[in-house]
Amino acid sequence: MRQTSLVRFFPWRSRGVEDQNPVRLPQDVRFDDQRGRARPETLTADAATYAAMHAAAVTSDDFEARATALWGLVERGSASLGWVAAGLTSTNEDVRADALGVLDRIGAPETWLPMLSRVADELHEGEARDVLDEMLMRLAGETTSEALPINPGLLFNGRFDAFTQAIAFIDAPLAAVEAADRSWARYIEDHGAGRRTFRPVSGLLEVALSQFEPVTYGVAGALFLATNSDWTAAFSRSGDIMFAETLGNRMQRRSLRTFFSPHIARDGHPVRYGHRVFALADGHGQSRTLEASFQSRWEWDALGQPLPFERVNVATAKRIPDRLTLEDINAYCEHLGIQRSDPLFYGPAGFIVEQDRSEWLRTPRMMTSAEWLRHHS
Repeated sequence: MRQTSLVRFFPWRSRGVEDQNPVRLPQDVRFDDQRGRARPETLTADAATYAAMHAAAVTSDDFEARATALWGLVERGSASLGWVAAGLTSTNEDVRADALGVLDRIGAPETWLPMLSRVADELHEGEARDVLDEMLMRLAGETTSEALPINPGLLFNGRFDAFTQAIAFIDAPLAAVEAADRSWARYIEDHGAGRRTFRPVSGLLEVALSQFEPVTYGVAGALFLATNSDWTAAFSRSGDIMFAETLGNRMQRRSLRTFFSPHIARDGHPVRYGHRVFALADGHGQSRTLEASFQSRWEWDALGQPLPFERVNVATAKRIPDRLTLEDINAYCEHLGIQRSDPLFYGPAGFIVEQDRSEWLRTPRMMTSAEWLRHHS
């Protein structure tokens, strides 16, 4: 459910800040497309002048004039809200997207929130809808609905999210997975890609994760744990769990990749990009992948044949994040015999495999999972 109570009027930010903001004007261009981007000190006309300029530019398909008009409306701040309100009712997708882009720069009055929510519900998938969804999440904060520790579907309420936002599973017992991984490690070493070390761990998930510290970037590090099922779970120090699918394919066993990260913004800038994945591979090159990810906007990918237990009409949800929720991921895992969100499902036997760094000249970037959480919440 969209939470909007935190949005308040944001006056036009100081000049120069817009260059740090990922929102584009117009919305249908690349970030590095500067056509029509005028210097702020030259945009001295009133809002009505720029509104008329924009209307003429849209009619004549004059891209540079359209862009100049939009930046002029931004410079006029709250005086352009009347133009924005009219633009939001337009049937022209470009005009609607432009109005939303200007509004994102000058800020939305709190009294507009019901109206903006209605506009979002009316818009079909496309450019304008992406812009409005991102703006609402960034200003109102998806943190109010998905971030830690509110969502009960997160392991440990997200406390170990550095390690548990990405969890993979291989449909084989722990001993078989370890034997296959040791064979793969020998293959890697024989081909000059470095040596891997193995060490056992014992204990339930929280204990095992404490032995997996710290978060380490640019270094292969995996924790494998037995579970209360036929599946073995796999965690990564860096969030990259593609190795599990590779290992599953080598074993010709099913593998599953899951990922859930809320989209969290701080001071108008993302500190964690939204990402949700459910990817089931059969070990023989066939897979079903569902993925919703936020880049400059939410994007959706669905590959392979739908699975019998998937939520009906999932791809028709207007908001892309609603097509694959944390509840969906956990429910789909349940259908496979995996209790993804239950800490007691994991352990107690396991092992950690990591790269041998004894001859490295530089220490890789590292931080504790608690530090990681402070940076990404």
